[in-house]
Order: sequence, then structure tokens, then C-alpha cells
Amino acid sequence: MDYIQNSDAGPGHSSKLTTVGTDAIADTISVDETEYDIVDEIETDKEVRLCRGYPYLTDLARKDPRVLRRKSYLYLYNVLTIAIFYGLPVVQLVVAYQRMLNETGQQDLCYYNFLCAHPVGVLSDFNHIFSNIGYILLGILFVIITYNRELTHRDIIFDRQYGIPQHYGMFYAMGVALIMEGVLSGSYHVCPSQSNFQFDSSFMYVMAVLCMVKLYQNRHPDINASAYATFGVLAIAILLGMIGIFEGNIVFWSMFVVIYLLTCFYLSIKVYYMGCWKISKASLRHIYRICVYDFWSGPLNVLRPCYLARFVLLALGNIFNWGLAFYAIYNHPKNFPVFLLTIFMTNTLLYFFFYIVMKYLNKERVRIMTWIFLTCSTLCAITAMYFFLHRVISWAKTPAQSRLFNHECVLFRFYDTHDIWHFLSATGMFFTFMVLLTLDDDLSHTHHSKIPVF
Repeated sequence: MDYIQNSDAGPGHSSKLTTVGTDAIADTISVDETEYDIVDEIETDKEVRLCRGYPYLTDLARKDPRVLRRKSYLYLYNVLTIAIFYGLPVVQLVVAYQRMLNETGQQDLCYYNFLCAHPVGVLSDFNHIFSNIGYILLGILFVIITYNRELTHRDIIFDRQYGIPQHYGMFYAMGVALIMEGVLSGSYHVCPSQSNFQFDSSFMYVMAVLCMVKLYQNRHPDINASAYATFGVLAIAILLGMIGIFEGNIVFWSMFVVIYLLTCFYLSIKVYYMGCWKISKASLRHIYRICVYDFWSGPLNVLRPCYLARFVLLALGNIFNWGLAFYAIYNHPKNFPVFLLTIFMTNTLLYFFFYIVMKYLNKERVRIMTWIFLTCSTLCAITAMYFFLHRVISWAKTPAQSRLFNHECVLFRFYDTHDIWHFLSATGMFFTFMVLLTLDDDLSHTHHSKIPVF
């Protein structure tokens, strides 16, 4: 499938398009999602983008900035709703576990590192709960940084024409998700077990998906996935995580791998064609015609990708995901939530790599401060994984047998390797968010007609 170059577009940038809803939208814009997606020009927009050999941001940033701002806040509202209705039952459940343990004295209810578990009050393992304070404090710090940054972007007229459209509601959602990761990870460590691990990992999924959506949203502000669709996908992921804990058999893994590979294929097509492609008879007919024309112009032209750099990067990402899929189908990892988290995190890293490479291929640059944040994030991630893999418990054993994996405290005679993982992973996530916040600062005064879409 190829794009047809518009003859009216000038060299180096696309033709000027009419901005949708610049003055007609009142200041009191509703946050109802349907008001933003039912726009008369939506179908026309897709046709316009399909007529661009290389679309620019001016083609995909036509909505009023106030609309995009309010729409981005839907992510924050959804995260807050999930935090309340998911977090409260979790806290209630683990408190019930702790009370049962205190009343019965049954130490086999939970997987503790008994050689480095410091009881405080009614809590049997205070240090593993307290070490999650980093997520909470750094989440609050990121929200404050985002708020201060938002105060400097109040010029709607300027933002409508220059720089990457900002979606601060998305950044606030990331900060709240980081805070909730600390709350739920602390709740999990009240009584750690395999069945409770999804409490610890759920908001990790949320943060990984929010990062990917934000990266895509940078260059596709008008056609990005809605908050409802995004969290609907996350709900399915959490459901799969729950099923994987209790029913990790061959049938489940086969179904999961099929869903996984189909999702990779669909997202690759969407990214390659910049959101312009969809499954329809018209699209299939168009692909057929393009293949026929390419074949008659030269048989090898059928195999030549329209966008070579994007194709190569997506091919590498798909090879990696296919490798994970084959590993899953042949080895059936016992800890499915960790495997699912690995998929989310690695694809987030791959998308970061794709985005940064595409910036440089399009003669953009990444500022030194962003590189510092990225370096800190990478170092924290590598060292955090080192400590994470040094297990102090084992779910493959009974709680009593798991004590053979217990180790003494290694930091201040109070924290073990898993506590250090908490500190480092919280710091790594914070720096990752800072990378996202500053990644396109080099384009802050670049006109939309000169910012390429990828």
C-alpha cells in the first residue's frame, strides 16, 4: 500500500489545512468523549492523510488545543477512578490477610523473607512496605513538575501552530499511576503470594501502556486511541493475568500467543501507515491495485517497502515479539504476570528506540538534558533488574520451602535486594517519564508544517 503525493503540497511540507473548531468552541468544553470524535471532517482527514506521501503534523493536529487538552484529562480521570475502585478492595483484602496471620499465627499464608523482615505494629514485614515510598514521592514530584510546566504553556494561539501538542492530562495520569504503584506494591507486600502479585503489577501495565500511547500521541494528536479504549485494553490484560495465574495450561497459552501475534500485526500496520489503514474492502482493493502496478513497473518493486526506515525498525520489533511468543508457547513460563509485564516493558523500550531513531532520521535532535534522563533511566533499569533477579522467595515452592531462598539484609541492615529493586525501579520510572516530558523540546518553536509524522 502506498500514498499518492498531493500535487498542491509544497516541497518539504504539506499544504495548509483549515483548523477545525478554532473559534467556535467555548471555554466550557465538555469532557464527553463523543463530542471530540464525532467531527464532520474525520473521514475527510483520513483521505487527506492518504494523499500525502509524507504527512506532517499540520495534517494531524487540526482540532482545537482546548479539545485535545480536555480529552487528555480523560486519562487522568480514568486512572483516578481505577485507583479508587481497584485500590480500596486490594487494601481491604491484604488487611484481612494480615489480621488472619496475626490471629492464627499461620506463617505459611505469606511468602516473606524472614531473614530480613522487620515487624512494626501489626505489620509483619514493614521494610518491604516502606521501601515503596519512592514510587509515591517520585510520583508526587512528577505531578508537580508537570503542573509547573503546564503553567508555561498557556498560549493557545502559539500552541496551535508550533511544537508538539502537549497533553498534560496524560502526564498527570502517569504521575498518579506511579503513586498507585507504590500503594498497591506496598499492599502486596503486606502478604506476598503469587495470587496477590497482580496487585503489584497492575499499575506497571498502566504505566507501560500510557508511555506507548503518549509517544504515539505526540505525532498523531487527532487520531489517537481514546482513554476508554486504552483502559479497556488494560482491563483485558489484567484479566489475562488473572487467568494465567490459575489456568496456565496449553490451551490458555495457545490462545494467548494467537492474540499476542495478531495484536502485534495490527499495531505494526497502524504505526507503519500512521493510523490511516483499516480492514475494509476498499483497503484490500487498494493494496491489490498497488501490488499489480508495482509488479508491472518491476517484479522486485512489490517487495520494496514504501517507508524503508520505518519498515526496518518495525521488522526488528516484530522479530523480538515473535521470539517472546515462541518462548511462551514452548516453555510456558510459570509466572505469567511477570511474563506479561516483560512484554509491556520491552515494547515500551522498543517504541522509545523507534521514536528516537526516527527523530534523528528526520534531522531532529534530542536535547542533552533528555539524554541525561535517558541515561539515568537505563542505568536504574539495568541495576534494578539485577536485584530483581536475585530472588529471596520462590512461588514454585510452598511458603515453608521458600524460606530456603531467604537472605540477610544487605542495606543498612534493614533492606534486602527486593527493597533495593523498589528504590531503583521507582527512580527508573521517574526518569522515563522525564524523558517523555522533554523528548520533543527541540521542536518547541518549530511550525507544525515542518514536523514530520512517524
